[in-house]
Amino acid sequence: MTIKEILEELPKLTMEEKKQLREVLDSELSWMEEEEQAIDEGIGSRAEGPSIGWEELDRKIREKHGLK
Repeated sequence: MTIKEILEELPKLTMEEKKQLREVLDSELSWMEEEEQAIDEGIGSRAEGPSIGWEELDRKIREKHGLK
């Protein structure tokens, strides 16, 4: 079944069926523990040290690729 077909069928579902579908999708699409850990580490690393500003990042990219 394609996404288009699924979307066409959604209006035919009862409220209870939609609720069940949401629960299944939430379960299937929830973050894995490893993903949550990686996100937390990324957020933590931002708090630990300063990041470079946009201007510095732009300069580095331009230098790396020979752009002006």
